[in-house]
Amino acid sequence: MGVTGLLILLQMLLIDVRLVTSLPFCDKSVLDHFIKSITEQQKAMNAPCLFSENITLPQPSLNAEWTRLQTSQQEAEIHRGFQLFLDSVPKVTTFVSRCKLEVSLQRFSSNIRTMTNILKRVTQKTETQNLEYEERTLSISTLQQFYTVYKNFLIGKYKTVIISLCKDLQRR
Repeated sequence: MGVTGLLILLQMLLIDVRLVTSLPFCDKSVLDHFIKSITEQQKAMNAPCLFSENITLPQPSLNAEWTRLQTSQQEAEIHRGFQLFLDSVPKVTTFVSRCKLEVSLQRFSSNIRTMTNILKRVTQKTETQNLEYEERTLSISTLQQFYTVYKNFLIGKYKTVIISLCKDLQRR
């Protein structure tokens, strides 16, 4: 990534600015970068690490009920899902240190914040709506499961919403 790209990324992370065009966020390679990153981190963890307590994460799979939700409701669920991931990082960090694994969860947290900002900029909304159904979660007990759920959340729900929002933007 060049200096210009780094400056743009820093601007996106540090300053709440509405960009003139949202097309860079709709570039498939941006999401592919995050998915590739998590896949590499997942592959690097061959050591088993069983957590001393289960961690609650969002259900990553798409079902008929979820696909029938309005886009704004799907966005709200993604925001809450990202919050569950962020809330779990301190516990996961503790478990990882007990397992004597060297895993960078700071990068993980940074990626979630970046994707949250991308979603906010694409939708240009700051408020979230209440869901009319109970959000589904699941409990995980290993670091491998943690990364698998995160990857599937990105590939499933997040990618679906971003693609839908970008199609709407291109029609305008």
